[in-house]
Amino acid sequence: MENASPIACQIFLAGCVERASTSFFWGLSGKEGRSQDADVYLSSLDSLWRIGSETAGNSEYEEIRQRIYAFPELMQEDEPSGVDAYVSDALSALYYAYSYMATRDTSWVEYTSSCLVDSAHFLGRATGSGDSTWESEVAEQLEYIDLLSSDVGAAIASVATLREKAQTVGRDRVALLQTLSFR
Repeated sequence: MENASPIACQIFLAGCVERASTSFFWGLSGKEGRSQDADVYLSSLDSLWRIGSETAGNSEYEEIRQRIYAFPELMQEDEPSGVDAYVSDALSALYYAYSYMATRDTSWVEYTSSCLVDSAHFLGRATGSGDSTWESEVAEQLEYIDLLSSDVGAAIASVATLREKAQTVGRDRVALLQTLSFR
């Protein structure tokens, strides 16, 4: 993604964060007093999907990034466990996406990709689904890269479809999370 256009990177990131978002919302659903955090996450995610609109500048993206970084899951010294690990992964992906938006440094795109591949790997191991979850995440990312490397215009035109598919994948991941005994 190093040579990808900013719009291509934004679409890739939006898809990644969308796939992780369902785990975030499910994980937060059992916690009191977190509705404002859910609102921040959702509005930040929605903003990522506004492709090509320069409604925010680098300082606004930096402000959003700092709001995300202040979430309790990202402030902990130790790596969270159980469902909180997947909430943390979703937050990390969102934080990395806004780090890219604020800086245009494509290493943040790579961090987002790696974070979600690792999260899918651990989810597959925890649920006994083996490598299928990991393979699914890699396939989703490669599909975006293929689409974005051939025709960014087509990707922009199909943003709603891309988002819907990412939401479906996210729901499938939550279904796997729900099979585990932690909550």
